[in-house]
Amino acid sequence: MVEDNNHLLILALDCATPLTSVAISEGEKIIASEVKKPKVGHSETLMPMIDAMLKTEGLNISRFNIIASTVGPGTFTGIRVGIATAQGLSIPHNIKTMGIRTTLAIMLSVGRSEQHYAVVIDARRGMAYVEWFKWVKGRELPQTEKDIRLVKYEDLTKAVNGYTAVALREQDTYKLLEDESIKPTSPREPIAVGVAICSNLYSRIGVDTQLKPLYIRKPD
Repeated sequence: MVEDNNHLLILALDCATPLTSVAISEGEKIIASEVKKPKVGHSETLMPMIDAMLKTEGLNISRFNIIASTVGPGTFTGIRVGIATAQGLSIPHNIKTMGIRTTLAIMLSVGRSEQHYAVVIDARRGMAYVEWFKWVKGRELPQTEKDIRLVKYEDLTKAVNGYTAVALREQDTYKLLEDESIKPTSPREPIAVGVAICSNLYSRIGVDTQLKPLYIRKPD
């Protein structure tokens, strides 16, 4: 467990969705964040974003206490890019790494509420990843009500019934829900911000997570 969480410096990455995002936090404060839609791919976009952010903030990678990335569910290639980048940056400087579920990072990027949420990520091939959450008073992290599972597009409306649906505007599942008269909410912050928030909370309570891909469906 880190003794001084107020100054814990975290570099957070996300490439598990169509967007690439990077965030830096110090303690509970997000000091920088950026999100881009890659023109080519995550691998060509992520490192230039990191380099530019470090330069702007006057930071060297060796100063970070934790480097964290989403580990899935999401796009197989994107997950691997995020994890490989976090590993490549951390190993030379012996920096701790953390892996954060994409659904949880999205939930934390939406903001806190007493509502029940269903986080939806397009899995393609007519399927979506869904995880169901609820916020409980006095807790800083949402509780999982139902674990992540694959849901067919045609069953999505039923799956999110009674929950506030969370979907990314850049994915087909957002429009699918809209077409069924369901108005999804979207993250207010880049997903990497949720990664940073979660990593800071995990560090404070002494939770360690592996930087290991979370594949709900077998990789292509």
